[in-house]
Amino acid sequence: MTYQAQNPAVFCDEIQQAEVIEFLRQPASYHCDPEHVSVIETHAALVFLAGSEVFKIKKAVAYSYLDFSTLKKRKHACFLELSINQPHAPQIYLGVVAITREVNGKLKIDGDGDAVEWAVHMQRFPADALLECAVETHKLKPVFFDRLADEIARYHKKAPQVVSRNGAAKMAAIVDQLCQAFRAAPDLLLHQDVDQFAASASSRLKAAGSLLNERSQQGYVRRCHGDLHLGNIVVLDDQPVLFDAIEFNEEIATIDVLYDVAYLLMDIGRHSMNATANQILNRYLADTGDENSIQGLAALPLFLACRAGIRSMVAITRLRQAHGPDIETDRAEALGYFHAALDYLQTQPARLIAAGGYSGTG
Repeated sequence: MTYQAQNPAVFCDEIQQAEVIEFLRQPASYHCDPEHVSVIETHAALVFLAGSEVFKIKKAVAYSYLDFSTLKKRKHACFLELSINQPHAPQIYLGVVAITREVNGKLKIDGDGDAVEWAVHMQRFPADALLECAVETHKLKPVFFDRLADEIARYHKKAPQVVSRNGAAKMAAIVDQLCQAFRAAPDLLLHQDVDQFAASASSRLKAAGSLLNERSQQGYVRRCHGDLHLGNIVVLDDQPVLFDAIEFNEEIATIDVLYDVAYLLMDIGRHSMNATANQILNRYLADTGDENSIQGLAALPLFLACRAGIRSMVAITRLRQAHGPDIETDRAEALGYFHAALDYLQTQPARLIAAGGYSGTG
């Protein structure tokens, strides 16, 4: 299962939430007394950057893949986000706080009154600390990416296994949804290109089907990060920190570990850093020390293509809602990721590489 942005249902809570949003926009609302408050909005959350602190609330919306329509559900989601992310990023995730209505009728953060909203409380980090920014400035040394691979391997080692027999079925559902989304955009994607994606993805899926089922039975499907791209990794004290793992849908986050890694590899590849992607993959495989992980690479082209396809699908959805200069940006992103997905699915010619030298030199 993947997730696709679409128009959410609107609930009474969404209208009532407007007062909380306006309250959190005001610098005077915070104990840390910030000079100003910046707001980042996503399809399902609002993030308020106030001085050295961050407060993130869930929007009162419901999509096909998440439901934040009631206060009880948003509270649960906040505590779930904390429990999933704090073990891996304790320096970022501080706790969950209530937005309360006091006896005087005013709102307060973590007051004594009744809770009218809940927020994940986090420590703020510099915007340029995101790995997404760091790779663009080429400030990171190769050893950092070894550390990143090590951290991902540790994350997966601790992740709960979900043993099943439906590894191929999970990927088939993703391929089907991507094909539906691409066919619904005839004004953007050529019919023959979509047909080529569908045929190539189906061929890759058929070839890897038995392998995917075996891996799901052997414990390689786990409760992973689920959203492991450059925007969800931060560099703190020259160390990689994984954060903002998926909390809203267990099925989306319960995936093959190599499919989790594939998101990062695809994202780095889009920055023309294929050598770095190769370094991360090799280090990750060395960390696992598992021969079956090597065999799992047969499914990697499919994993990479689906990850790129998902980014294209999301960009297509944004394009339908975009205005002004965002239209061309989203169009270029949708096309770029779609064609990257096609490229990943193409069979590459075999290569023979020979190395020569004196005996014993390695």
